[in-house]
Amino acid sequence: MNKKMNKGLRDYQTEKVMDSQISILRVLSYDEDFHQYSELREKTKLSDATLSKRLKQLKKMKLIEKNIDTESGRYPYPVFYRLNPVYANAFRADTRDKHTQKIMKEKLLENRNPLEIMQEINKDNNLVLLGILLSLKENKNIDEKIKRLLLELLLWKPYKSLTWSLVEETERIIGTIDIKKLVWEV
Repeated sequence: MNKKMNKGLRDYQTEKVMDSQISILRVLSYDEDFHQYSELREKTKLSDATLSKRLKQLKKMKLIEKNIDTESGRYPYPVFYRLNPVYANAFRADTRDKHTQKIMKEKLLENRNPLEIMQEINKDNNLVLLGILLSLKENKNIDEKIKRLLLELLLWKPYKSLTWSLVEETERIIGTIDIKKLVWEV
């Protein structure tokens, strides 16, 4: 395999790992409660092997906490996970999801101004950045690897995805947009 193909495969695999980590962290970020492994499997739709592997990675990075219930009398012991409270603010700021993309599409069809929607995307990104900065302030000993992961998961990847989605949606109605007018309004 040549270097270019190898890099493409590596990028694809990295993207898949990120996607599965994001899905787990999103489920855990809805509240500060512990969630059972089976609930995570159901909500993320990940296989047992992938879920176990990603949970192990996230726990090693101290992004999540694990609790084994040895007192309930149930066997095998139920295993629970939650988002490390230190990072809760960063993940609460990440409000972008499919719902946000749906609203973006509706607004674009309504007012046909992609620049206004881009401003909203930037505003949301600013809130996410503030959430990450607050997490960094609350935990000054955050590992460099975790900082990079937080930035990738919460800031860069969603920003890229939303911007790409905006471009795709704008292409669908490009014939109805007065680009010259938008340039003058900027």
